Amino acid sequence: MRRILGVDRVVIGIEANKPDAIALLNEHCAGRNIEVTALAVKYPQGSEKQLIHVLTGRQVPSGGLPMDVGVVVQNVATTDGGG
Repeated sequence: MRRILGVDRVVIGIEANKPDAIALLNEHCAGRNIEVTALAVKYPQGSEKQLIHVLTGRQVPSGGLPMDVGVVVQNVATTDGGG
């Protein structure tokens, strides 16, 4: 995904109540310039605009799209491609 999009920064957000997944991803991402961030477990946390704000501090304008603030959000199911 990073190569396809040509981006420098990759951030993976995982709810903090999944410590095994966080540890595994931290191990796998070590040395790859990929940030793994534990997110507060709260509803609603998973919407695109909320994730962007929590992980980057950027605010997507009302009626705007993530690309308006230079961000692409992918969920694990989309990224995996079902394979």
